[in-house]
Amino acid sequence: NGAPLYEPILNFFTCLAVCHSVQVTHKDKDGNPSGPVYNGMSPDEVSLVEVARDVGTVFFSRVRKHAGMISEISLKGPGNTERRFGV
Repeated sequence: NGAPLYEPILNFFTCLAVCHSVQVTHKDKDGNPSGPVYNGMSPDEVSLVEVARDVGTVFFSRVRKHAGMISEISLKGPGNTERRFGV
């Protein structure tokens, strides 16, 4: 994208979508498939992840890769992109 602030803004919302302890499910309260639903101990963290989602950087999944603390976080967006981060 040619906008001068595109990369810094994308990085900001990427950090919001990656740096948290929020859990994500893809079912509504009745167990039906839905878009991502976020839950966490901190309503502030949930709100920040929701804001990132609202602007197109969607926290999609967290998968524990090993018995330790390593997880892979998947983001969708902006657009059709999918990015993975080891945390």
